[in-house]
Amino acid sequence: MQQQQQKILGYDQADATRLYNPYEGLGAALDRRDVKGPYRLPKEPEFLFIEEAAAHRRSWSENLTYYTGVGYLSGAVLGGGVGAYRAISTPVTLATAEGGLPSQRLRINQLLNTSGKLGRSAGNALGIVWPILF
Repeated sequence: MQQQQQKILGYDQADATRLYNPYEGLGAALDRRDVKGPYRLPKEPEFLFIEEAAAHRRSWSENLTYYTGVGYLSGAVLGGGVGAYRAISTPVTLATAEGGLPSQRLRINQLLNTSGKLGRSAGNALGIVWPILF
């Protein structure tokens, strides 16, 4: 049981074959008597508690799905915000109400169309790029 726990925690000394010397290349700046030999590095990640090692981690396909969704959602929100800003800041030029001012219905329609168009395109673009970046 103890040997299995050590293997799960990643510090089984029989399997450790990688050596690491943090002082390599600093020959003239160090006193050789104070420098220790190379350290043995484990092949697997080290965990403080066994529960951390036994915890389920996402696979690559779950990460791909997660980051695609996060990218699409953030792109849709950002693109929708930019579209809403553009719709509010530009005047409606197509038709006006009887008083010469654009009707409230046209302003809302312009807001929804512009934010939807920019939100879709930004969401699709970030949905593709986000998993590649992270």
